[in-house]
Amino acid sequence: IGLEVQMIERAPLVHVSSWEAT
Repeated sequence: IGLEVQMIERAPLVHVSSWEAT
């Protein structure tokens, strides 16, 4: 979870895009 949290804080837009792409 730590890694995912860091990724979201670093690039929230990218995280959202990945979720929408799924």
